[in-house]
Amino acid sequence: MRDLSATLLSAQEELNLEVRVKITLSLVGETDIILKGGYPQQSGDRIKKIQQHEHPYSVYAKEVELDNSDGYFTNLDLKGWKAVASWGLLPVRVRNIATPPRCG
Repeated sequence: MRDLSATLLSAQEELNLEVRVKITLSLVGETDIILKGGYPQQSGDRIKKIQQHEHPYSVYAKEVELDNSDGYFTNLDLKGWKAVASWGLLPVRVRNIATPPRCG
């Protein structure tokens, strides 16, 4: 995890940015499943929490907590699916992740 000085944190807050994360689940022959999340939570977000580990040349998602309050994942068999997580910052006025940088 990175630590920010008070000055840098204040500068980021002034920009009024939202943290957004996207996970793309894929399996050959199947339609990709796109899961979105971030802070603050938005309507339709499936990703509630993601814990990541940063290394000099890579970032790994260690644990992901998903919202299944509507039963979306209950009967979904995701065994063998590949997950690719993408992180980014968006200005508050922008509500969709176009193509965040690919990590992992």
